[in-house]
Amino acid sequence: MSNNNINNDDVSMYYPDGDSAHMTDDDISTQKLSKNIRKKPSYSKKKNSKPHWLIIAIVLVVYAVVLLVGSWFLFYKPEQPSSNDLPFDVTPVDSTPTGEDKPPLTHDDDPAEGYKVREGVYNILLVAHDKEAHLADVTMLVNCDTVNNTISVMQIPRDTYIGLKLTTNKINEAFARYYGSAWNLTGGSMKEVCLNALKDYEELLEQNLCINIDYSILMNLSGFRNIVDAIGGVPIYVPFDMEYNDPAQDLYINLPEGYRVLNGDEAEQFVRFRDDYVQADLGRVNAQKIFLTAMFSQVKSVVKNLDIPAMNALATEVSNNVYTEMNVSNILFFAKFLLKVDLAQINMTTIPGNMAGNHYVINREATLEVINQYFNIYTKKISDSIFDRNKLFCDTSSESIKKVYFDDAENVLDHVYNAEDIKDNSIDIPILKD
Repeated sequence: MSNNNINNDDVSMYYPDGDSAHMTDDDISTQKLSKNIRKKPSYSKKKNSKPHWLIIAIVLVVYAVVLLVGSWFLFYKPEQPSSNDLPFDVTPVDSTPTGEDKPPLTHDDDPAEGYKVREGVYNILLVAHDKEAHLADVTMLVNCDTVNNTISVMQIPRDTYIGLKLTTNKINEAFARYYGSAWNLTGGSMKEVCLNALKDYEELLEQNLCINIDYSILMNLSGFRNIVDAIGGVPIYVPFDMEYNDPAQDLYINLPEGYRVLNGDEAEQFVRFRDDYVQADLGRVNAQKIFLTAMFSQVKSVVKNLDIPAMNALATEVSNNVYTEMNVSNILFFAKFLLKVDLAQINMTTIPGNMAGNHYVINREATLEVINQYFNIYTKKISDSIFDRNKLFCDTSSESIKKVYFDDAENVLDHVYNAEDIKDNSIDIPILKD
């Protein structure tokens, strides 16, 4: 039979066993249908590839977000003030004691010229107050040089003289007055009152010490106790038996001598004790330097060891007990910066001065030197002709106060302590029991 005679309907070629003759038209249709069914897996496989591409797209988006967040965290810097926006007056004034010969003042054509802000250098004001009288028990200026990875801390003793016609003329009462004024004027939330008082206190220091304060932080003493507990306490050596009771302040101190891990309540006792120090408030601020060094080491240990429960507790207590105008981005920036700083890169000092009766009086010359060396964020030095222009930190009618204020810098207490040295050798604080 020739190929030309093959019937188009002949399907015998598909049946090698020769049974095609016995297949009906329905069988043939079923056979064709089964072929179509066998082709479907390849079609289904192609269709199921869409979720695969969707997953890849999601992964790429997540990766991009992580990259952007990481870049932000790596390169973000808090905004710095404009060089044209100085928080203090730069017009020269007479800075000599009353009744002494006055050298001629030099007037620049543009006194504000040259005050260019140094990149990456910030000043932060830290204040801790008691809840009862709202006195500032702790006032510290902290300089963060994020370019050189250094920290400088200057404490201002609570008994520092300030001529604001207060009951005590002590700087801790100045903050209490601002707090009371903010409460009477705003009557708002506790946070609003605290931030307004903090802003007034900040401006007082800026205008008279000729410094720029970028951010301020306010903490109450109960918050301080909770924060110490959150990080598991602070290991420290108590140099002698500390005993003192003051029911009026609800202050009861009983710390035996020896090495111990201070909990929050004990830490408050340590930093507030001053009764047996020869120089009272000055001795206390030096004890606070010892504590700050130990606490800094403890916080870094908690973070480096990824102690998640302690970190969560710390974040909660800071959120509940600290008032600041810093946003989350700024807080993260400085937290990252702190982790890069070693104890050897931290310097601490008390604002230079000496005791005069019941007051601690700053020394003009030595304080200006310390501010220019550690806390001046500008490329131009602060001059004596603009520093403390109203002599707010001096009572010119008091010979004892005036003597300390105008004395030569080498005659006052202005020692700068390195935190690494404090950790290794502590600080020798003279006590009455010696």
